[in-house]
Amino acid sequence: MSTLKADTIQSTGGGAATLTKQSPAKMWAFIEGTGTPSITGSFNVASLTDEATAVVRANFTNNMSNANFSNLGMPREDSEVVMMQELESTYVRATTSMVLKTHSTSATVDTQGRNYGLFGDLA
Repeated sequence: MSTLKADTIQSTGGGAATLTKQSPAKMWAFIEGTGTPSITGSFNVASLTDEATAVVRANFTNNMSNANFSNLGMPREDSEVVMMQELESTYVRATTSMVLKTHSTSATVDTQGRNYGLFGDLA
């Protein structure tokens, strides 16, 4: 058995290598703050749009190939928020962004921290 060790792998054209048979996250973000949320850390997120109380749109740097992606969200532990949901009934799914809303047991509320992720195919 051979072992391959490398610090950097590039395509033959010098760009990023294409990984096959893998499905890494195509977008992730940690968003902090109530009122006007801000991105603390992210991958493939160009900006945020604060749509309404507890509703944040993450705008992608690189679009998805279609709107049939799988997204997820999780509030930070110190929050009263118990659930995050996609708002497809209010906001049409797009290849350029995703919208998630946070809820507590009794109301729609902003939260200090939100974790977002997305799996699917880039355009």
